Amino acid sequence: MIFREIITVQREKSHHIMGFGMACTDRVTDTELRTFLHGQEKARYDTFRYPGRKQSFVLGRIAAKTAIAGLSSREFNLSSLHIATGVFGFPVVKNYPGNGVQVSISHCGPMALALAFDEGHPAGIDTEKIRAYPAALVKAALTPGEIDLLHKHNIPLSPGCTLFWTMKESLSKILKTGLTLPLSLLEITELEQNGDTYTAHYRNFSQYKAHAFHRGDYITAISLPLRSSADFTTFRALWSNVQDRNPNTPL
Repeated sequence: MIFREIITVQREKSHHIMGFGMACTDRVTDTELRTFLHGQEKARYDTFRYPGRKQSFVLGRIAAKTAIAGLSSREFNLSSLHIATGVFGFPVVKNYPGNGVQVSISHCGPMALALAFDEGHPAGIDTEKIRAYPAALVKAALTPGEIDLLHKHNIPLSPGCTLFWTMKESLSKILKTGLTLPLSLLEITELEQNGDTYTAHYRNFSQYKAHAFHRGDYITAISLPLRSSADFTTFRALWSNVQDRNPNTPL
């Protein structure tokens, strides 16, 4: 199944929109391959040996192109878009019929999420399934200050580690580094909680903030410029609807 929404973003002197796309399935059909994949994407798809990698790749392209389509007032063939890969693994949009657009993609099991946005207003998205983390990984992923933050908000380590991991990875996608830099460089120093929604600030990247949404067994985080105010109403409703269909497995 494919879902699409628009997220509006307001700044003091400008207004922006982001396209959100989600693709959920445990089997990709030949029709979907023909509808969504560019020729170069299909060639890359054919090089993957394992079914799980093939599925992840296609779902990411479907989600990304669905999100991009939400930004355009013109109809165009989604298979004409080519989502290439940058040197650090970040997606690069080619053949878009308009001004510069970028996309951020996240994969998690039989699900992919994507944000599309104007290159003048960066954003990053990540989604993860909550799981138990070994003590050594928690120590590597979180600073002592971050662990104190989790204790302050009475958040157990497993969802807490997932929460901060998604926030950090969403920021790393704005920076176009992925998690190739030390996680401590992305340290979170402030956390606000409102029900199942969280807002965080970074020590070394104070020009950005993260919003995270916890539903069922999944957490999704979106990083944005600090002074950008986004309306996540429709996104949260869609995310909750998808997760409530089955709290353990998407759709």
